[in-house]
This record gives sequence, C-alpha cells and structure tokens, in this order.
Amino acid sequence: MQFLRERRCLIILDNFESILQSGALAGTYRTGYREYGALLRGLSEREHQSCLLLTSREKPAEFGPLEGRTEPVRSLALAGVDDGACDTILKRRDIIGTPDEVDRLVHEVAVHHVPHALPETGSPLVVRQPVRVDPGLYVCGDHRDTPSIQGALVSGRRTARLVAAELAAGRQSETA
Repeated sequence: MQFLRERRCLIILDNFESILQSGALAGTYRTGYREYGALLRGLSEREHQSCLLLTSREKPAEFGPLEGRTEPVRSLALAGVDDGACDTILKRRDIIGTPDEVDRLVHEVAVHHVPHALPETGSPLVVRQPVRVDPGLYVCGDHRDTPSIQGALVSGRRTARLVAAELAAGRQSETA
C-alpha cells in the first residue's frame, strides 16, 4: 500500500466476473480467489493516489458500502449503443447507405461473446510469463499463462497473490 501512496499507478482488472462464482450469491468468489476481495477492500478503504479500473458484468460485494458520487468507489454501467448513436458514428466516418443497409450493418457488426472459446495462439507457445513487468506494474490475463479462461484465472490469482505479498511486505517494513 505504501507504494500506491507514493506513486500514482493504474491497476486494471478486466472481466472480473470470471473469478466470481456463478449461481451463488452476488459477489461470491470462486475457490482460491478470495484474495481478490482483500485486495479490493484494501484499495477502496485505504488512502492512496492510484486508480483501479475494474470491468465486470457483476459488481463485487466489497464496493457496495463505499460507492457513491463523492465516495472512493464510483461505478459506471455501460449499455450498448442505440441505433441513433450508431447512425451518427457511421455518418461521421462517411459511411452511408440506405436505412435498411445501415440497420443491417449495425446489427451484423456486433460483439458476440463466446463463453468457452479459446483464443488463437501463435507458435511457439510461451506460457508462464511474469506478471510483474516493472516495480509496481502488474499484468495478468490469459496471455501471461495458458491461452484459456483457466489461464486467465490462474494468471489473475498469481498476480493477486504477488500484489498481496508485496503489499504485506510493505506494511511490515512500515511498522519496522
């Protein structure tokens, strides 16, 4: 935590819902991922000059009591882009067509999440890359481990444990 007080860092946790237990109470972590809850509590309850950007389809339970316009935790719910906004974007890019063509384009060009798909991997496959890339800079995701949902979860767990260990070591040196 001392490092986060001394330096301004951006911590990004993407697709956070992947470590939450589906079908359980909201905010329940999968087995082996509870350290994330402690990390989120520490980041939201202690003063520091850093920023956490978390993307998720489910809000972590730790944020509830600390969330608000003037509170340390703020959230922004994002929805899809409506047809009018899509039309404006296309016009700004000089993409024109009949209303039917634009409608077809807007609905065909979309994000389709495939829940259990695996990303394409190049050759040679390099697994188990370090999650700390610089002092105070951590990166996790399937590209740091095996290219799969499980690889993303394992990499996230490795990162959370490393950050928690380094934060704990910093607290020990603060009290020494």
